[in-house]
Amino acid sequence: MAIQAEGVEHYPSFERIIDIWLSFVTPGAVHSAQAIAREFGTSRSSTYRYLQILRERGLIEDVDGAGNYRLGSAFVNLVRSCEDPSTSASIAEPFVHELALTSGETVLFTTRIGDRVICTVALESRQAVRVSVDPVRNVPLHLGSSAKVHLAYLEEQERARVLPRLRAARPGGKPFDPQALERSLAAIREQGYAISDGEIEAGVRSVSAPAFFPSGSLIGAITLAAPAFRLQDKVLKQAVLHVVAAARHISDAASATQSRRASAA
Repeated sequence: MAIQAEGVEHYPSFERIIDIWLSFVTPGAVHSAQAIAREFGTSRSSTYRYLQILRERGLIEDVDGAGNYRLGSAFVNLVRSCEDPSTSASIAEPFVHELALTSGETVLFTTRIGDRVICTVALESRQAVRVSVDPVRNVPLHLGSSAKVHLAYLEEQERARVLPRLRAARPGGKPFDPQALERSLAAIREQGYAISDGEIEAGVRSVSAPAFFPSGSLIGAITLAAPAFRLQDKVLKQAVLHVVAAARHISDAASATQSRRASAA
């Protein structure tokens, strides 16, 4: 609760630190120390002290060494700690590793938190030229194969609420087109997978497929990502088959886990 004194609003330090951290929990949020100081009315020294506290605990990280910050890796760990280990990342992990080893490419599993997608399991390719995974990167729900899978399988009413919030431009400055996106999402639901070609990073191709709980709700998306020169059309077709199969195995494993839990109850 805010404390009023002489018409000026003041916050205890711990509340201010929490409020500052929460300002980063939005899609693509990157804030400078100066912007934080202006927004929260804090002095330069206090702002840097608060940011240092958050950095030391991994809740934010310096993006470029110039005093610009974003969410840190501790946020990912916090998300993971809130998940049921028997129904999410732990179920997907063996299939992520299997696909990564058989394909030789980077494979990851993602879940959705609000309007962003979080990587919960990843295994990077061992090849010299490979796609690296940034687990705390903010990815809007309309960019990239993994995010689009999550968006495609949202309930229709929820998707209608989310779409107006997605106003980020595509790479190259192409404006956000809700109608084109809806057509793309319908195609993903019809074919059961999504393909991205340089949507987030130039020269990167990826394939993603959804995994489901027995109830039909989405567990997450498994994704194979590789340099485009290694994922040409013929190889891409094979990658689609392998990714869809891995997603099906995750769904089957989730169903088996639920059955075991029901039998033990």
